[in-house]
Amino acid sequence: MEITWHGKTTFTIKGADAMLALDPYKQEGVLLKKTKADLITLGDENLTGKTDLVDLEKEARTFDWPGEFEMSGVNFEAFSAKDYPTEAGVKGENALVFVYVVDGFKIAHLSALSHEVSDKLIDKIGDVDVLMIPVGGGDLLEDKTAQILIESIEPRIVIPMGSQDASGLLKLMNKTELTPEPKLTLKKRADLPVDNMNVMLLEPQG
Repeated sequence: MEITWHGKTTFTIKGADAMLALDPYKQEGVLLKKTKADLITLGDENLTGKTDLVDLEKEARTFDWPGEFEMSGVNFEAFSAKDYPTEAGVKGENALVFVYVVDGFKIAHLSALSHEVSDKLIDKIGDVDVLMIPVGGGDLLEDKTAQILIESIEPRIVIPMGSQDASGLLKLMNKTELTPEPKLTLKKRADLPVDNMNVMLLEPQG
C-alpha cells in the first residue's frame, strides 16, 4: 500500500485492488491534476458540491455521506462530525471522518475537521494504523487540539496534513528533526512501529 499526499487534505492511496482519492478538490495548494482512482471520498462539507474535483482518467464512484461501504475490495466507514457533539456541546459542522481498511491496514482521514471531537466519535474511529490529521490552526485543528486527539486515538503512524507547516504540532510532540518523504509505503504489518508512535512528514506530490 502506498499513501501519497498532494497538498491540503488531498491524498491518494494505492492498494493491491484499488486506488482511492481522498478529498481530490480542485483548489489552490492541491498539486494533484489528474487521477485514475477507483473510488473517491469527500469529507470537507464546506467544499463538497461547491468546488470541482480534479480530472479523472476513468469513471469513479464518489462517497460523501455517512455510512458503511465496500467497493473494489476496500471496506470503509464515514462519520459526520455533527452527529457526535462533544460533552461540552461542540457540534461539528464541516467534516466527514472516513476510516478505511486497505490491504489489512486501517487508515483514518479527518478531512476538514477543525474542532475537538467527542469521545463517542473517537470510539467510532477506533484503533487505527495511520491517522491523517489537519493541523495549523485557522480553518484547521489548533496544534494542541490535534495533539490531544492524536493521544486519544493512539495511531501507529501520524501524517499531518492541511498545512505544509506542521512545526507547531511537531514541537509539541518532540518530533522537530523530521525530514519530509515523498510517500508512505507499507507492505506488511511488520512495517508498522511496534512500541512507539511515528510521525511522518510527507512532501506534497503532483
